[in-house]
Amino acid sequence: MARQQQETADGGILVGNHHRVLPSGASVAFAGLDAWPALPAVAGGEGDGRRLLAVRTLRHAPPSRSLPSFIELMHPTLLAPQAFGGASGHFWVVCEAPPGPSLAEQLAETGPWPEQMVSERLLKPVAQALQRLHMLGLTHRGIRLSNLFLGENGRLLLGPGCLAPPAFFQPARSESPYVGLCDPEARGAGIAADDVYALGVAALELFLGRELLAGLDDGAVVDRKFEQGSLAALAGDEALPLRLTGLLRGMLSHDPRARPTVDALAANGLQSVRIRATRLPAVASRPLQLGASTIRSAAELARHLSRDLEVGLAQIRHPAVTGWIRRGLEQPDLAHRLDELLAGSDARPDPATTARLLAMLDPLAPLFWQKRWLWPDALPGCLAIATSKPGQLAAALPLLELLSSGVTRSWGEAVDRAEPPRIEELRRRLDDRRMPRANADRLRILAYLANPYLACSSPRTAGVHVFEPVALLLFLDAQEAGGDAELLDDDMRALLLARMPFLMAIRETGTVRDIAVLAAVQAERNQKQLRGLAALLLPWAHVVLAEWPGAARRGARQALLQAAAEAGDLEAMLAAIRDETALEADRAAQAAAIATIAALKASREQLGTAGDGGPQMREMANDLAQGVAVLALMLSLVMRVLG
Repeated sequence: MARQQQETADGGILVGNHHRVLPSGASVAFAGLDAWPALPAVAGGEGDGRRLLAVRTLRHAPPSRSLPSFIELMHPTLLAPQAFGGASGHFWVVCEAPPGPSLAEQLAETGPWPEQMVSERLLKPVAQALQRLHMLGLTHRGIRLSNLFLGENGRLLLGPGCLAPPAFFQPARSESPYVGLCDPEARGAGIAADDVYALGVAALELFLGRELLAGLDDGAVVDRKFEQGSLAALAGDEALPLRLTGLLRGMLSHDPRARPTVDALAANGLQSVRIRATRLPAVASRPLQLGASTIRSAAELARHLSRDLEVGLAQIRHPAVTGWIRRGLEQPDLAHRLDELLAGSDARPDPATTARLLAMLDPLAPLFWQKRWLWPDALPGCLAIATSKPGQLAAALPLLELLSSGVTRSWGEAVDRAEPPRIEELRRRLDDRRMPRANADRLRILAYLANPYLACSSPRTAGVHVFEPVALLLFLDAQEAGGDAELLDDDMRALLLARMPFLMAIRETGTVRDIAVLAAVQAERNQKQLRGLAALLLPWAHVVLAEWPGAARRGARQALLQAAAEAGDLEAMLAAIRDETALEADRAAQAAAIATIAALKASREQLGTAGDGGPQMREMANDLAQGVAVLALMLSLVMRVLG
């Protein structure tokens, strides 16, 4: 479990109670992030002699929830994380430090690697490390030359890939074009075959001794891979040995089922790796011309449609298109299924129908949802990025619709890819009756539910990585009262509700709700004497208490409130303003007194008119009126007490 900030006597930062970070001086780049030296926390200790780095993660793109599974993952090829936690306003992951510059930095100096060296010093050891990860149900998703290092005796070391959303820092050249189609946060943890593809790219770059497709942006890299095939696009005109060509053709196949397994690579390297044969996509002898696009396959048609849905969906309804699929591609079954799907949809199909349509055309492609390609298991990363952008929450609504619609499940069934259990779990949480009804609130809560290390996106916590309820309490405890419109803003509230779902049962509204939430967090997490936070709450609590009937009783409660605030006891503060039984009794007493005074005044007026009946009647009426007046005065004094 991540721990809170603790500073050491020498100005260092304690992470996870076992490692001390010294964030002074220049940082170094590691695994795509900034890092500083770290040491074991024991006084004067040097641990087991390994050099350590503390990596500072990104607020908006945090590590995935699988981070704990990578901690101290023992394998001689892996630079595994050792600890993690929040400290000094940031989220840190302590890792074993690399021995020197990455292979990408050394490439010009080392030059091309011989074929056998690629096999023995890259393919086999990295595949063996991947075996260990895949056995645990994990993928690496960070294999690239800038994350590979040479250790003692030429032993290769692989840096971590779990410090951000999966594949977040991967260049498009290192990923299958079906992954490169997606934004960095939309790539997902993927499957074992995705690691094999990235390993194949690294092998080719080391053999050729240069960065491949240098100077091309990610979009151009993806287009070239689709046009030429990955191996041809990456290798260009370079002549490759026959054995390496055969292996890389499999590793870089666009069909994951055609890639060799890590077991085969770990055991054999280049030797006798058996590539599974798969049927190549059908290519028409006569292409289909749609506007400026020349289409040769169903997969190309899917990508064409995704670029301009309105135009593309109108085009695909034309008999010439389904006729081309039926005769040009010789896929009558596909044409029939498309006709059935389109016949039952509107002129402009809904997003679910569009997703199903593109999946029919290209079952290898990721899910297409409202103008965006994404892999369903990347939803946590997409939610984190989308909800972290100020003022952009409306743009994230399609993610909420995707989750609630169940399309990820039906899409998975259509392409024979199981829905990730985590996505199913998020859908169940979304259906929780206690969840707020407003879509913006639901989105925020989902983002924090899906990303346990996502920092609070509140503008008030900008620049500080607050990701746990206690951290938020301590942050607020250190603040001074200001001119905030609310005690807690929407992001603070969402973070607390996501991390501690039982808080959703609190039914109060406004300020009382926020104080109740904070009091429950203090009690649950056993945080004593939060005097700073109590002082922050006090003006808000006084506003609530100002509505309490009865000046004397209100004054007594204000005294209780003040004492509780001085003790830093939020539960006692809440009790002072939320005693429903006492409040209803005081309101009833106030209402009864008001009604009695009104009745007495009416009686006095009636007695005044009764004085017209003669001297004796006037005297009697005056005496009664004086008595009523005295009683009314007494009740008025009572009312001053009751408010």
